[in-house]
Amino acid sequence: MWDSSSKLAGQYNEFDRYLGQVVRRALISRALDLHLPVPPAQVLDIGGGAGQQSVPLARAGYEVTILDPSSDMLAEAERRLAPEDKDTRGRVRLVEGFGEQAPELLGTGVFDAVLCHGVLMYLDAPDEMVRSLSAVVRPGGLVSALAKNADALAMRP
Repeated sequence: MWDSSSKLAGQYNEFDRYLGQVVRRALISRALDLHLPVPPAQVLDIGGGAGQQSVPLARAGYEVTILDPSSDMLAEAERRLAPEDKDTRGRVRLVEGFGEQAPELLGTGVFDAVLCHGVLMYLDAPDEMVRSLSAVVRPGGLVSALAKNADALAMRP
């Protein structure tokens, strides 16, 4: 299991100021718009942290659960949800825990879509996480997994 420390949480939330992150999220949102079932589908965002992807989904009418091991990240999600309208806030559930624990914490076959973006690359062996993603999605549901390519990262200046 991977652990998001307070330091990593703070660093990650600083990325929101970078154009690359803004563009990345916009592209992901565009792809999700093409593939997600219509609202009010149930969406699980594993490692969803501060809700960068989940809050806009809730705003669009999706029922979203953010599962993250970092209480700091979930507190940031709460902070980001505070200015949203009551309906949007009511469509987001925050759960502290590791993605590998999702079936035990949230049940199996529960979600229409499961997002796991930017998590797998931090795991030494992702097989337990992949089993978890597969267990919590409904039959015929969508699993969206994104990870950085470690080889490409090594080539950055």
